[in-house]
Amino acid sequence: MAKYEVYHQDAMNLYLEGKTLEEISKIIPVSIRSLSIWKQENEWEEKRRRYRLEGSGGVEILERKIIDFINKMEEGAVTAESADTLTKLIKSLRGLEKERDMLGMALAVMKRFAQFVKERFSEKSEIVAAIIRDFFTQLEKER
Repeated sequence: MAKYEVYHQDAMNLYLEGKTLEEISKIIPVSIRSLSIWKQENEWEEKRRRYRLEGSGGVEILERKIIDFINKMEEGAVTAESADTLTKLIKSLRGLEKERDMLGMALAVMKRFAQFVKERFSEKSEIVAAIIRDFFTQLEKER
C-alpha cells in the first residue's frame, strides 16, 4: 500500500490542526517533500483556513470528549454529577455547532454576494472581495 493511502488523511488532519510540515514529518514517516506535494495537490492551506474559520475542529474534539465520557459512564454507575457534566458538554457542543453553522452560512452568503458583484458590478468586484476577505480575517482573529 502506498504511503499516500496510509498516511494522507492523518497528515492532513495534523496540518489542519496547526502542525507544520516539519512537525508532521517527525510524527509520521513521510518526507517533507511528499507532504509539500500533498499539501499543494489537495489544497490543504484552503482547508486549514476553512477549518479554522468554521470551528469544526472544536466541534469534533468536543464530540470525541462526549463519546469518551459516555463510554466511561457506562463502565461505572451514573451519578448526578456525571449526568450534569454530560448535560454541560452537550450544551457546549450545541453552542459550537450553532456558531459553526452561522459562520458557514455567512461564508456561503458572502461567496454568492461576491459572485453577484462580480457579474453585475465588475469594476467594483476587487474592492468588495478585499472587504469580504478583511471581514473574515477579522472574524478569525476574534475567535
